[in-house]
Amino acid sequence: ADGILDVKELALGLDPFDSTDADFDPDADGFSNAEEANSNSDPFDPDSVPSAGTLEFTTGNIGVGEGAGFAEIKVHRVLGAAGIVSVDYSVFGTGLAIENEDFQATSGTLRWGPGDVSIKSFNVPIVSDNDIEAPELVRLKLSNLLSSDGGAKLGMQDAILAIFDDERAPDGQALNGGFILDYSQRV
Repeated sequence: ADGILDVKELALGLDPFDSTDADFDPDADGFSNAEEANSNSDPFDPDSVPSAGTLEFTTGNIGVGEGAGFAEIKVHRVLGAAGIVSVDYSVFGTGLAIENEDFQATSGTLRWGPGDVSIKSFNVPIVSDNDIEAPELVRLKLSNLLSSDGGAKLGMQDAILAIFDDERAPDGQALNGGFILDYSQRV
């Protein structure tokens, strides 16, 4: 696999069975076939310059059960794949979720190379307790975008992680009454 969808390779006249063609630069504009194909740019036209893309959370709201151990948070690069890009992530409480009581704060950097449009992820450790409590909300943040060509953008840079209690209320019912809670609005 060379990082270019086979259907795109066929449309561009590239060989899906040749993994080396992703690194070629037939129009000598400094961008590989993978960078151009994944940016919807024409790899055979030197005036067609690919974008570095937009980095953002794959969804604005994530839910996890308190007993899950961790929540996997996903970030993707869309609308371009030129150059090297990176973004920092951080996790912090909202007052409804308390660091080291409900979750463990984490931070780091996610990186994409030229032509890379894969989904990257990081984990937020979840702390389980025996308290009966309402859903607890954790803020997720993307910041400090770096781009080798300066053209990358931040899309949805804020998201919410909801931690749902795994204890039962005294009547034996799940705390949320069995209803599915909708956290689909962006913050």
